[in-house]
Amino acid sequence: YDAIVLTGSVPVLPEEFLKSLNVGGRLFAVVGDAPAMEAQLVTCVAEGAYNTVVLFETCVAPLKNALQPERFVF
Repeated sequence: YDAIVLTGSVPVLPEEFLKSLNVGGRLFAVVGDAPAMEAQLVTCVAEGAYNTVVLFETCVAPLKNALQPERFVF
């Protein structure tokens, strides 16, 4: 794809979204857990190479069924 916009936040950015970008394609996503989330703009600069720019901090409702990171368990 040339452009991907996630309409909800994700705790971690899934690799599948990055792999779906064409060279020169961009992805906008809000990444992190509340209350500390970052709006990121990721650009595919070459096959398998990405440039990420953090635009601002925010708090957005999460996507349903989003990939979750491993959490510490007692």
